[in-house]
Amino acid sequence: MQLTHQDDVLFLKGDATVSSITREDLRLLEQACQQTTHVVDLSGLEKVDSTCVALLIAIKRALGKQAWQLRAVPAAVTALLELYELEWLA
Repeated sequence: MQLTHQDDVLFLKGDATVSSITREDLRLLEQACQQTTHVVDLSGLEKVDSTCVALLIAIKRALGKQAWQLRAVPAAVTALLELYELEWLA
C-alpha cells in the first residue's frame, strides 16, 4: 500500500489486505495521521479485505478529535463497513 499526504488529504493507494500491509505501512500511516487530515481518499485502493477496515479504525484513533471524512469509498469497503456495522466511519 502507498500513502501520501497532500493539502490535508491522506491518499491510500494499492492493496489494503492482510498479505499486503507491512509494519512499515503502519508506521507511515501513524506518521501521516500526525499531520492535519480532513479527508481520507480511498480512490486509489485496488484490493481490500477486513484489514482495510482495521486501517480505517486505526486512522480514526490516530486522528483523535479531528473532524475528517472518507472520500471515494470503493464498494468493497462500503460492504465491509456494513458487514461490521461500522457505516458511521464512511
